Amino acid sequence: MARITEITSMCKEGKLAEAYAAACQDMNTMPDNIWSQRAMFWALYYSAKADIAGNNLQNALSRLDEILNLSLIRTESDQIILNSLLRLLSDMVKYCPADRFDIMDKIFAFVQHYTFEPSKEYSFFLKECCKMTGWDNLVAFVEWWKIDNLLPEDYQKYRTDKGREIISTAESVAIAYSKALLKLNDKQKIKVFVPFLEGLLQEHKDMMYPGYYCAKLMLALSADKEQMLDRLSDFIRAKRSEFWLWQFVSEMYSDDELMWLACLLRASHCKAAEKFLGKVRLELANYYITKQDFPRAKYQLAKIVECRRAEGWSLSAEVINYVMSSWYGACEADSSDPIDYRVPTNNILYIGANESIAVVTNADCNTKRAYIVYAKEKTTAVKFKEVGFAPKQGDLLKLKWVENGGKGIKVLAAEKVDVASFESVSYIKKINGKVLRGEGQNFAFVSAKGGNCYVAPDNVKKYSLENKEQVSAIAALTYNKKKDAWNWMCIKIEK
Repeated sequence: MARITEITSMCKEGKLAEAYAAACQDMNTMPDNIWSQRAMFWALYYSAKADIAGNNLQNALSRLDEILNLSLIRTESDQIILNSLLRLLSDMVKYCPADRFDIMDKIFAFVQHYTFEPSKEYSFFLKECCKMTGWDNLVAFVEWWKIDNLLPEDYQKYRTDKGREIISTAESVAIAYSKALLKLNDKQKIKVFVPFLEGLLQEHKDMMYPGYYCAKLMLALSADKEQMLDRLSDFIRAKRSEFWLWQFVSEMYSDDELMWLACLLRASHCKAAEKFLGKVRLELANYYITKQDFPRAKYQLAKIVECRRAEGWSLSAEVINYVMSSWYGACEADSSDPIDYRVPTNNILYIGANESIAVVTNADCNTKRAYIVYAKEKTTAVKFKEVGFAPKQGDLLKLKWVENGGKGIKVLAAEKVDVASFESVSYIKKINGKVLRGEGQNFAFVSAKGGNCYVAPDNVKKYSLENKEQVSAIAALTYNKKKDAWNWMCIKIEK
């Protein structure tokens, strides 16, 4: 009887036929011996790996039939073998052609004969299978695998050797399973899975897509619009420039003509290749036709025709019928929008956002960043492009903002406001008082009702402040790093 170490050594040396022959001899002699079966497994394992490398998946599949006959290899005591089997199956899936779902079915039928413990190999097998997005049995496979078997590390993003950040296994599986459920349109299964996505939303805020697919699944259930938007709000803000996002949101407003139209118009104005906008433009054209707004309908249809001819694509019968209609030739195309889509769609962007008055404590034109106090004992830096213009020190801003994952805030909208806007704000105030500046000092204070407010050297110089002169100032409660304290400081001064 050949020892298992001898057989594995032969395999590693590339002597696959010899290893298999030796394993067969042992199996013929002692078919019910665990060591004989383990030796045969390794002979089949290395042979199957060679088949995969040689792009011979059919041969590799036949090895699985033989592995299945090794009835003693089923227990936790063979965990190393079972994990190796998972790696082999993952390789088979990886090199399986995208349309060979028959191979996926065979792998699935095979793997159901085994019980696997949660492991990185088990998780990787799931991730590889979930890449086969057109596979009809994907839902059944994920349910057999059991999502509860995901490991804690499966919920974390990881980086490639080149530093590229990859979404977590849990998120990629959630995306694939959601797509499969939408295709299957099984309302009960969708209802069961939605709470899992909601859990990802709450516990893993760094994940991008759970909110999107949660909303899509909820839409399939005809859920409440407000609930869908609540799950989707962060995703909308992250993908606000994508036409397909607004196209999807329009579906949520199928019962609200104005909002539906606004979302579609916003989609049509997104910076996207014209070849992707055909469905959006056809929806708009159909709407305009129902309203007998033929000039606007003609514009949308003309864009479709122009694009499809440029791409060498044929026109649909629907578009051809419209173009051949009498009204099409009788009117001039009108590219204007019937409504201002920006206001209602911006209101969608602001769902769940905070609103506050901020003061610019410093504006750096080199880095194009403004440093602001936006709430009591809350300060951060924001980019000029977030604000929408280049603010100046002392400017008062009305902000709409959201938390930015522990990295300050993300400004959604900003506008300049006047002094009266912060009358009820506890961290900004207007004061009138006398300058207190000692001889030779480059800093000063403004003595006012309620105490003294510090004036930094830059502002002393900027406003040429002299001792005892009367001034008015906008002051903000700012953070002093040296003293680790919040103190009032004059930001903008008027004489």
